[in-house]
Amino acid sequence: MRWIKFIGIACIVLCLFAGGIAFDIFVVQKFAYKNVIESNQSNQIEISQSVETSQNVKPDLLQMEISIVESKTLGATSALTESQREHITKKLDSIITLTQANNDICKYSPYTFGPVEFYNYQNEKKAGYNIYLNIKCKIQETTYKQYEELMSQIKKLVYQDEWLDFRNYSFNFSLSDSIQKAQEVTLREQIIKQANMLKDEYSKNLNAQCHIANMSLHGNTMYAMERKNLDYVANDFTEKKTIDSQINIKNIMESAVIPLSLHMNVKFACQTH
Repeated sequence: MRWIKFIGIACIVLCLFAGGIAFDIFVVQKFAYKNVIESNQSNQIEISQSVETSQNVKPDLLQMEISIVESKTLGATSALTESQREHITKKLDSIITLTQANNDICKYSPYTFGPVEFYNYQNEKKAGYNIYLNIKCKIQETTYKQYEELMSQIKKLVYQDEWLDFRNYSFNFSLSDSIQKAQEVTLREQIIKQANMLKDEYSKNLNAQCHIANMSLHGNTMYAMERKNLDYVANDFTEKKTIDSQINIKNIMESAVIPLSLHMNVKFACQTH
């Protein structure tokens, strides 16, 4: 009879081993999330799990930034006449006036214009002039034409002047607050749906009655803004007047997407039968 007892014990051990493997395959490995499982003597099992969801969203804002700076000619000019200084100042004021007329989409920062001293690559002390005028614009598809018209007028002033040039012409995509909040709601709904699916899977594979005990945010909703940079250094009107044909910003805006993601910590409580 002793051998029958050994066979019975071996069967029990084998069943427990097989059950552990099945739980690992059907519950732990099925979901690519980090989970922590705790149990106690009252047949209660608590499972803490990180759930993630993501989606791509079309941006509704395009942020542009340009800087009006000194040309190479002005940077190498050690002295200016009064009429030359007056000419440059009037040009900068004209650019500001154009920007002010479109202050619903563009803002400017106070500019600097004055003499500077610097050392060249041969460590020789040189003198020249420095200009810096920064303009930032925030536009949507409905105001893009307005932005293009403004840039056309500014470029005409800059490109035809021997003293001025562009630098750090850049743009990036983003989401308005209203769009981002709406997308956060959508992501939360997706998280809840995933959590309910996990609850049902745990109930089935653990032969238990499971429910969602708690859900908490793990970090904030994050999105990456696609950024493009274009540097203009040569002050050649023929080259620059066609620079926009090299990259169609509007088409890029229409096809661009911003990846959004949301992480939440979910705690499941299961009562085994």
